Amino acid sequence: MMIFGLTSSVFDYLEFGTLLLLLPGMIEQFMTGWFIESVISASMIVMVIRSRKPFFKSRPGKYLLIATGS
Repeated sequence: MMIFGLTSSVFDYLEFGTLLLLLPGMIEQFMTGWFIESVISASMIVMVIRSRKPFFKSRPGKYLLIATGS
């Protein structure tokens, strides 16, 4: 959990810095970009931690795929 938390924090800081550089002074676009990045990363986390197997060796269930894809 420590490694996962640190990795997530590093990606959050990178995304935050990227958005600050690309969208200076555009508060609404920054907030939208941050929200979209958060939703995508949360969906990816669910796909990775859903099984004990490596995520690329097991397929998600139909309902999980629908829930994270929509």
